[in-house]
Amino acid sequence: MSAVASSQGFVERVLVVEDDEVNRLMMVRMLQAEGYTVDSVDRAEKAVLLNLEGYDIVLCDFRLPGADGKSLVRVITKELGENAPAIVFVTACASVEELAPNTVVPKPFSRSSR
Repeated sequence: MSAVASSQGFVERVLVVEDDEVNRLMMVRMLQAEGYTVDSVDRAEKAVLLNLEGYDIVLCDFRLPGADGKSLVRVITKELGENAPAIVFVTACASVEELAPNTVVPKPFSRSSR
């Protein structure tokens, strides 16, 4: 497993929130190939129904149908406070300024872009 550190320790369990099925499956497969345990959903509303405290990191598209990624961040932060997982936006649409202070990974990306 790749040793990626988060503020809570090493990342083991990842949630991918991405409405585009191809992008979602690609991220899941890439992460699983590196040894991570990965779950995925296609909407922010589905993500909030999960036990988010069980995840080390959430990779989230910014523009989602229904509630957007920024709304998901607000819900997670409000509900979990210091126990919230790290959140990284994976997006092709939003500007870095729009997403600050969150971490952003621009799309398109590939396994070699790490």
